[in-house]
Amino acid sequence: METFSAIPRSRKRFVRRFAPLAIVAAGLFAAIAAPVPASASTTQTVVHTAKNSQYGTILVTTKGFALYTYSKDTKNHSSVTGQLLAFWPALVVRAGVTPVGTHVTGLSVMTRSNGQHQVTFDGKPLYLFVTDTKAGQVTGQGVNGFTVAKVGSSKVTSTSSAGGRGGG
Repeated sequence: METFSAIPRSRKRFVRRFAPLAIVAAGLFAAIAAPVPASASTTQTVVHTAKNSQYGTILVTTKGFALYTYSKDTKNHSSVTGQLLAFWPALVVRAGVTPVGTHVTGLSVMTRSNGQHQVTFDGKPLYLFVTDTKAGQVTGQGVNGFTVAKVGSSKVTSTSSAGGRGGG
């Protein structure tokens, strides 16, 4: 068994820097994105709409966290894996649950390669962003091909001309 002292110094630095962030993010998103146990009904409200002064009416979780789509995803297929998934957790529900939303139509479920059931909006998989740490924040707009999910349009558009962070 490899001990911590046998790990190369550069890897130790990486672990010391990013392990706390990963632990905090995992705990935060376990509370935010974890599916609520299904009741006798097979439907579950997982999405609401919210007015945003910059982006209009956007999709949010039931706790008010912004939801995003990814430009490289295709209908009912996610391209977000590995490290990218660590920063952009999928919005998932338990198997057999039909997601519903308040003032939202077009929600469905697709099965990810790991077997999780990810919520989609008009066929586009939905994600959260780890830097959105409180309800109402939209810090992921235009970051790495992700855009905030808007009601009335599942088109992926970026308000950032440089492809970097749009306001929020």
